[in-house]
Amino acid sequence: MADELCEKVDEALRAYLRCVDSYQTAQAEVEAACRAGVMDMSRARRSMGQSGQAVSQLQYPARIKSRVRVTVDESREGGVIQLDRDPARSIEANADLEPVGGGDPIRWFGVLVPQHLRSSQKSFVRGLESAVLAANAAVEMHAHYARYQELLAQKQASS
Repeated sequence: MADELCEKVDEALRAYLRCVDSYQTAQAEVEAACRAGVMDMSRARRSMGQSGQAVSQLQYPARIKSRVRVTVDESREGGVIQLDRDPARSIEANADLEPVGGGDPIRWFGVLVPQHLRSSQKSFVRGLESAVLAANAAVEMHAHYARYQELLAQKQASS
């Protein structure tokens, strides 16, 4: 009985450590993606120059709506965070706001935008996806830690 409980404690600790590792990996990816996005944004601003086409808040409408929505699925323990990408919804929501046709907000900055601006957009999307992975790993990590604490208390009580 004691050996079985020890195995359960060990497995709970291994699961917790796997979650810690995936959380740290996802956090590092968020950091790298945001860093790359900011650097590419800076390069895009430099390449667009001072000709009145700089990348700034003045280039896009003030009343924009998101293309991606973060939702929490409460059906599982602790909730699962997901990205809800409904391109039809975002195109309909921003139809009156977009000066150029199409659902890609990068077109608000012109038809021929610098490659660095597109790369910046991709980096920030990757960062958002990694942030969702990190949040899910944190939820799992807390659940595994609680299970580990529970099993450890049982082990100490039986000793």
